Amino acid sequence: MTDNKETDIPEGFKLSQRRKQKNVDKEMFEWDATDKDRLTYQHYMIREFFHGNFNAPIEDALEQGIKVIDVGCSTGIWAMEMAQDFPSSTFIAANIVDEPLAKDLPGNCTFLRLNILEGLPFPDATFDYTFQRMMVAMYTPTEWLRVVSEMIRITKPGGYVEMIETDGVVQRPPQDFLKWNKAWETLTWSRGIDIYIVKKLHTLLEGSLSSVKNECISWPIGWYDRAGAMVGQYAKLYQLSIKPYMASLMGMTDDEYEQWAAQGTQKLRLQRSWINGYVAFGKKPKVYEYR
Repeated sequence: MTDNKETDIPEGFKLSQRRKQKNVDKEMFEWDATDKDRLTYQHYMIREFFHGNFNAPIEDALEQGIKVIDVGCSTGIWAMEMAQDFPSSTFIAANIVDEPLAKDLPGNCTFLRLNILEGLPFPDATFDYTFQRMMVAMYTPTEWLRVVSEMIRITKPGGYVEMIETDGVVQRPPQDFLKWNKAWETLTWSRGIDIYIVKKLHTLLEGSLSSVKNECISWPIGWYDRAGAMVGQYAKLYQLSIKPYMASLMGMTDDEYEQWAAQGTQKLRLQRSWINGYVAFGKKPKVYEYR
């Protein structure tokens, strides 16, 4: 049965009204269930929901040529794709451990192994656009403050800082996903992580940046459209990737957990469940006092 995406939209479900950027209808990534492929698949999923690779109003500047950094770049796919789309700009993809997906990076893209929690080795006001996404499970609340402060520090006056996140909590969950939500909260809290900080990303920016914008966009899990189908597939991959932690918290053996994850997408689709994605960005004032 085909879902009619125009009907039966659950209360609280929010769609993005942003216009589609250029070059977003590229061929879909052919993936298998390795971790790097999961992260690359995640990239295309996010791009689909936000109608492009960025939300801040920087397209003209990118065309003319600016300096950009992706903090916590994972496989580096975002920076590589942006470098190809905007050859006049230069990009740095920075991450603590992962190597970039491709060895042959575009000439205007550089990969650096860096840890933002130790400070970034760049002078104040180095980049025109500082970008970060999907780091919710990496920082404690105190570390978030340090990270955002460092991102703002390296951004030029007049430049933009942008963050994209999700808390990973299933909205309108089937009954057995109540257990998932609880286990996910328990796992993250045990590591000092507050997943709900992503709901107030904009408040981390408002004290230092101007023209701060934020948006919550619902990501349907397995329904609504192609993007929803992508979330359904990604949800299964992600659930399996954290099986070593979640199975015991949910009172399951590994085999039971794998069976649960295999059946989960269908249950989520029928329930019309979703997770929420959050984006926040702001502009660094032309006159900025460094703290």
